[in-house]
Parts: sequence; C-alpha cells; structure tokens
Amino acid sequence: VTPHWLTAADVQSLGNGVDHLSNGVISHIEAGVTIHPLELMETIDANGIRRISGSLERQMLEESNYGQFELDQIAEEFVSQCGSPSGLMNYNEFRSLILKLGMPESHTRHCFRALSTSGVGLTLQELQLGLCALDPTTPHGAIPGQLRCQFIYRFYNTSGKGLLTFSDFKNMYRDICTQKKTTLSDNEFELLSIENWKHFGVPQTQSVSMNKFLTVVGQLKLR
Repeated sequence: VTPHWLTAADVQSLGNGVDHLSNGVISHIEAGVTIHPLELMETIDANGIRRISGSLERQMLEESNYGQFELDQIAEEFVSQCGSPSGLMNYNEFRSLILKLGMPESHTRHCFRALSTSGVGLTLQELQLGLCALDPTTPHGAIPGQLRCQFIYRFYNTSGKGLLTFSDFKNMYRDICTQKKTTLSDNEFELLSIENWKHFGVPQTQSVSMNKFLTVVGQLKLR
C-alpha cells in the first residue's frame, strides 16, 4: 500500500470535497489552540427577530464582513420560507433555499443536520451562521476554522447522536481522497482508513466525540 497520511490540510479540504457544502468550510486549525464550542446564544429584538449574540460566532461574522445588512437579507429569505422570524425552518424549506444556492441534492440532508442543533429545524441565527460558514470568502483562522470544523463533524455524523463512527470517518476519508484525486483500490482504502483512525486512540468499534476530533485535527496528528 502506498502511504497516504491524512493531514489537517486534508480535513480542511473537505469543504471542496463535498462540493457546495462550503468551497472551504474547513479552514486552518492551529495546533495548541483552545477548542471553542458553538455558543448558539441569541437575543430577540423589538421586531421579534433573533440576533446572534455569541461572542465567537459574532467574531466569525465580523471577520467575514457579515454586517447587519447581510444578516437582514438572510432574515428576509428566512421569513419568506417559513413565515416568521421567530420560527424554525424545516428541512423542506431549507432544501428549497440551499438548492437555489447550488447545494447538490445528495448533500442537503447532511447539511441540514450539520447546521441544526435541535435536529428539528433551523433558527434564523443558525441559518445566518451556517451560511457564513459555507461562504468561501469567510477567512481562514483559528476561531472560524474551529466553528467550521464542528459543522463538518456534524455533516459526517450520520446518526446525529454526536459520535463519529468508523463508518462515518471512512465517508469523510473517501471524500478527501476524491478531492485529492487519489486513486486507491478497495483494499488500500480500507487499510489507510484504519491507519488514520488509529490517531484517535480508540478501536474501530468505538466512536469519536467532537472534542476528540477537534483536538486530534488541531494537534496535526492526522498526517
């Protein structure tokens, strides 16, 4: 088997590997930085519109030049789809929107799962933050990169239970190989998937938490 180690850059390339999932949804994850979970905090203004108030999320929006004008544009689209700024956008409404933005049909369900913390629907805040993460112009850096990496983790976590299985990881690794145009036999792919999984320090029968995934990627162990 020709060695092909999974690098942090490979994981970062998944934004392209899943096509319009982001065109860059994984950005540079710096070694040794603190892992910042999504705060998912919000306030509601006098018009009943949810505003993003989490400091880390706000930082990503500001670094991406997403001001109130851009957020209000997303809010208008949100209301046109689900009728209320304080409601939830269900999967069918999200699918209709994201297909117009170029998302492949096969990725819509996974993307919805990645952006929705409840699994039932998207709040306006989640849609605003998610579209910012999907935007290829969002700069690469520690905080945006970590927040984006959490979306990628949830995209591949098909059970939606917060634990990445070996099967989920193989789907991720296959997309990495596709993105890098790496041709492997079925046997080579299986062996290299197993080798890369070992960096998480758990057997294939166990799963990997998001914190473990972010830690291993951040420490550049996947190479």
